[in-house]
Amino acid sequence: MPEKWEHAQGLRDIAGCKSVLEIGSGFGDFVKLARESLGVQVQGVERNPLAIQEARARGIALQEVDLAEILKSSAGTFDAVCSFQGLEHVPHPKEFLQQCCELLASSGRLILGLPNADSFLRLQSNILDLPPHHCSRWPLSTVRRLPRLFPLRLLRIALEPLTEHHVDGYVAAHTDRLARTALPRANHPLVQSRLIRFLIRTGFRKFLEGMTVYAVFEKIG
Repeated sequence: MPEKWEHAQGLRDIAGCKSVLEIGSGFGDFVKLARESLGVQVQGVERNPLAIQEARARGIALQEVDLAEILKSSAGTFDAVCSFQGLEHVPHPKEFLQQCCELLASSGRLILGLPNADSFLRLQSNILDLPPHHCSRWPLSTVRRLPRLFPLRLLRIALEPLTEHHVDGYVAAHTDRLARTALPRANHPLVQSRLIRFLIRTGFRKFLEGMTVYAVFEKIG
């Protein structure tokens, strides 16, 4: 999606940064947003050649390059390194995070947006939440423990409110669980449709936990 909740969060945390790297830029939407909203020139890298082609057609320059190559020339130079909905796709997350830390300058910020494995996602049976699409899962406890493995200090964690386009999945996940445990008819289509309408029309969804966890770390040393 071109507009992500975590992008708005990221703008707040890169304000004032001079050198920013986004890993896994997709079609370049965050690169464009940072440029137009803050005047910050974000360097974007992406592995999907079709996404790079489309981004360049929109005037957004992305690079198809490995982090190891960037490290050869730019280690310790970035004020912020961002990855939105990317880490869960990486087959070797420890190596990936170590490279991110090496790219950061002292006191630089590592900014992550991830599917929250403690959210309604834990109740779903979703083939896209399995390898080879998602290679890892990230509950809040794991995110908070990253400073034990890397030279990082946790600055803040935020949870996405339930977005309108996730209301269907949220209702289905919870009513299916209730149908299996306590209320056999909880997942009846009429019950689900009424719950969906209620959450959307009243705005109550904004008080519920959505799918994304956003975390900002500061590099130590």
